[in-house]
Amino acid sequence: MKHEPSSDLLQFLRSKNILPNGYFSLEEPDGTYTFYSVSRSGVLYTLDLEPAALSADDVWEKLDRIQKISREVFEQAQESLWDARRLARGLPTNRELKPVAEQFYKDYTQHYAEGRWKTAARYDEETIRHILNIVCSNLQGGGKNQQAAWDRMFRDLVQAKVFRTQRDI
Repeated sequence: MKHEPSSDLLQFLRSKNILPNGYFSLEEPDGTYTFYSVSRSGVLYTLDLEPAALSADDVWEKLDRIQKISREVFEQAQESLWDARRLARGLPTNRELKPVAEQFYKDYTQHYAEGRWKTAARYDEETIRHILNIVCSNLQGGGKNQQAAWDRMFRDLVQAKVFRTQRDI
């Protein structure tokens, strides 16, 4: 199903100074907050980056409980949600992975030939992806440079993981 924004919905959000590429929170009746992002085309997304099930009528009824938020606030809420899910599955959280990511990047860029960076291959694929996201979020340059670095490091880690698995068999 294609999610297309209605002009009414966008108008209601504009009345709260929430524009495309913006973020907002909605205070629920129980005192909790739900966070949303608005795409460039005006589609609403949840913290999971799934299309939100909010109609123009929903927004109108809840307009007084909607607050514009910054991208940073949205990303912090998103990180908290993902960390809680990772923790529930017994996986390391973002805070636990930051030093791992820093050490991996240092080893990868300064001591590549020694292969110390390959220790990160012991993690599952989801965790490896998370480590690389942390590393690349700190890299200078545009998105293309970050994506190219991410792809190269991921490819190297997957190859190291395959080699490690074959060696253990």
